[in-house]
Amino acid sequence: MPFLLYIYIYMYIYNSDRITTHHYESYSRFLYW
Repeated sequence: MPFLLYIYIYMYIYNSDRITTHHYESYSRFLYW
């Protein structure tokens, strides 16, 4: 059930918005380094 996996990921990102933003920012810095 990929759909349930998408819902789980969406809820996880929604519940940890700051942590996800932090990881995304670090990943962006790594890409644009």
